[in-house]
Amino acid sequence: MAVKHCVICGAAYKSKPSECKTTCSPACAAIRRGRAREKDLTGLRFERLVARRRLDAQKHECWVWECVCDCGKTVTARTDALTTGEVKSCGCLHSDAARERARTVRDGNLSGGTNVGNIAKNARPSRNTSGVRGVSWHKGVKAWQARIQAAGVKHHLGYYQTLEGAAEARREAEEQYFAPLLEGRKQKKAGG
Repeated sequence: MAVKHCVICGAAYKSKPSECKTTCSPACAAIRRGRAREKDLTGLRFERLVARRRLDAQKHECWVWECVCDCGKTVTARTDALTTGEVKSCGCLHSDAARERARTVRDGNLSGGTNVGNIAKNARPSRNTSGVRGVSWHKGVKAWQARIQAAGVKHHLGYYQTLEGAAEARREAEEQYFAPLLEGRKQKKAGG
């Protein structure tokens, strides 16, 4: 049996892990289902929201509440949306979660100012028409240009009359600049 907390009153209760119960009692479940819509939610916390006051409005047969988020913003939400957990914040919870995911990915992939995760994928950018990453046709020079960027520094590798020559220059530069970073990443993932 897992200990959970009721989304209505906050009371602790036990339920089987397979149950998706969110309320502690039939009375609280009735509120959740909307049968007791007159229940005063003033002062109750729903994740990051605290119900401030009930407004003189109903939506989908539920009272609408003015709530204050932990971040300070004021939002409105229906009784059922609050009690079922459909609404948990003003939107800042989603933003914070996305920001944290991005930070985790970024911090886990940066090495010496280079995003090793992008290198490891070796995906060709969508606008690339040569088929080789870091190689493009230079209209002014009328030749293939090879470039690479590592540790925040762009390196021009030269102009080549053939695509194969530019691609070879790019492969050599990847060995020079990226191979040590990728090796370091493998060791980091292996725990060494």
